[in-house]
Amino acid sequence: MSDLKPCPFCGGRAELKHSGIDKCRSSDNGDLITTWEAWCPNCGVKVRGGVSEYRFKTDESLVVVNPIFDGRKKTIDGWNRRAQHGL
Repeated sequence: MSDLKPCPFCGGRAELKHSGIDKCRSSDNGDLITTWEAWCPNCGVKVRGGVSEYRFKTDESLVVVNPIFDGRKKTIDGWNRRAQHGL
């Protein structure tokens, strides 16, 4: 599912979740946004991530508008750096 490392505190299986999808107010294209978070359901530790902006393609699938600012990837990277250092 995701490439999250185990929790640095309890070793539990981390999960990636998002805040739901909302319409992007700053876009005229009908873009959608969501905020990502990585967390450990075992001990409750969380790392807030970034925001992703999506757009529907003609086949009705979603595509990230700007992959450089992919909040999902930023969240995974942030969690894994933290897990690596055991902070």
